[in-house]
Amino acid sequence: MSDQALALYIPASAFPTYARRFRHFLPARLSLESAEHLLSLPADDAHALLLPAFAEFCVTHLADELRKHESVMAAADLTAPHAWYPFARAMPRRVVYHCGPTNSGKTHNALTRFAAAKSGVYCSPLRLLAMEVFDKVNALGVYCSLRTGQEIKEVPFSNHVACTIEMLSTEEPYEVAVVDEIQMMADPVRGYAWTRAVLGLKADEIHLCGDPSVLKIVRKICADTGDDLEVHQYERFKPLVVEAKTLLGDLKNVRSGDCIVAFSRREIFEVKLAIEKFTKHKCCVIYGALPPETRRQQAKLFNEQDNEYDVLVASDAVGMGLNLNIRRVVFYSLAKYNGDRMVPVAASQVKQIAGRAGRRGSIYPDGLTTTFLLDDLDYLIQCLQQPFEEAKKVGLFPCFEQVESFAIQFPDLTFNELLDKFRENCRVDSTYFMCHQESIKKVANMLERIQVSPSRIATIFVLLQ
Repeated sequence: MSDQALALYIPASAFPTYARRFRHFLPARLSLESAEHLLSLPADDAHALLLPAFAEFCVTHLADELRKHESVMAAADLTAPHAWYPFARAMPRRVVYHCGPTNSGKTHNALTRFAAAKSGVYCSPLRLLAMEVFDKVNALGVYCSLRTGQEIKEVPFSNHVACTIEMLSTEEPYEVAVVDEIQMMADPVRGYAWTRAVLGLKADEIHLCGDPSVLKIVRKICADTGDDLEVHQYERFKPLVVEAKTLLGDLKNVRSGDCIVAFSRREIFEVKLAIEKFTKHKCCVIYGALPPETRRQQAKLFNEQDNEYDVLVASDAVGMGLNLNIRRVVFYSLAKYNGDRMVPVAASQVKQIAGRAGRRGSIYPDGLTTTFLLDDLDYLIQCLQQPFEEAKKVGLFPCFEQVESFAIQFPDLTFNELLDKFRENCRVDSTYFMCHQESIKKVANMLERIQVSPSRIATIFVLLQ
């Protein structure tokens, strides 16, 4: 009966309370004969007989509470996200999915179209990559602005912008939009930002670049939005070769052009110090928490040939489209800490990172990959042989207007409590999942003393992006 009760806007959490009230209400209104008949029925038949009476009881005696639940569920309804962006739905959009592995030219082709357009936006998963595109496009003589969470550079007369995906404006119209690493739609934390871009971009052409794991879902979304979809398939310019001879656990076997990938900051600096102590090589480092300008300087230093910095030690950040002249990717380990325990690195991430070896037009056009330890080699080979796993759902998160509407129902809740309540009541269809909120809630803890009111929801959302 609890499932049918949802149609009356009775949430699962409230159903036991309402059912108890109904049990106290019903006996006094049943004749002895009716009660005996009801008790003699199988459970399903008894439920079917009682449901109309339960519905009448709720509508008659719990009308105010039902109206509130109806408003709450309406405010937390995420079942038709394509309808959130009426201006995007009003324009004909051409979506081009550039589908292929790393070092296949897919992003290069999309960026060529971006630079040639009258106006455009490039959406990056990383600040460093947004900065790289910003530098490259301006060097071509195309005025381009930069927008990241840490830095905004508005270039006069620019009609182009390179931004991190969370900084994308769905209000500005563009001729061409490029959304990089589109497979991140399925990311449990940040996926909503890619989904928002696909649904909400006001662009004549939208170029999606990435592996094929979300292609099926993008097809469904385009069917919902009425957009035309083209799929361009790509292959690597040169095959990625696995070196059977690993480093055998000895960093003295590092060579020029190597990128040693480690999954913790401590390991990154341990590896850097060991290489510089026991070999003639000098190391650059790249990891997510480095300041943007420092990461840019380290990437440039490694790519240039006129200095002694010929080895890169990096985190998994190198897997996100950074253009680096890497000869060989060496995995220092193939396990990472997930916040609870050490787990194997996902095959899709291994493929993404290993694929950064070799770059067309560089001094290392052929890509090599191997491991630091011999014991990890079989897992590396296994990961590279696996086909891309098809994503079943993609991420979603409410826009601030929805949280604003929801907050009206609960004016006394803190922002974190409001997010928990929203997750408890929200509904999504089978294409989407609600993204994790832990990172937002950590920042929101700093704002805990701010009483959430509808007028402040937009401000808090801006602070938390």
